[in-house]
Amino acid sequence: MKRWIIFFVLIACNSSSKGPSDLIPQENFVDILYEIELIDAIEIQNMGIDEQSDTLTLSNYKFLFDSIGISKEQFDRSFEYYKRDRNKMLEMTDTLLKRLGQKEEEISKKLRDQRWRSKKEND
Repeated sequence: MKRWIIFFVLIACNSSSKGPSDLIPQENFVDILYEIELIDAIEIQNMGIDEQSDTLTLSNYKFLFDSIGISKEQFDRSFEYYKRDRNKMLEMTDTLLKRLGQKEEEISKKLRDQRWRSKKEND
C-alpha cells in the first residue's frame, strides 16, 4: 500500500511540475506580461479606469494574444502554472519591473528632451 501511495505522489509531483502541454515559455511569458503592463498604462493614461476602458483593455489583450498566436485560456493556464512556483514568479516579477523601469527612464528622457527643445525654441 505504501508503495502505491509513494508512486501516486511521485506521479502527481511530476505531472504538476511539467505544467500544461501548451505552457508559454518563461521568457515569452515575461514579454507578454510586459506588453500587458504597457496596454494597461496607456489605457489608464488615456481614459482612466471605468467600465468602458475595461472593455477596451480586454479587446487589446485579445489583439495581443492573437498577434502572438496564443489564446486567453493558454495564457491563463500558464499564469496558473507559474504562480504556483514562488521563485519563478519572483524572478519574472523582478525581470518585468526592471524592464518597466528602463522603459520609464527612456520615456522620461524623451519628455525632458522635448521640453528642453521646446523651451529653447521659445526663448
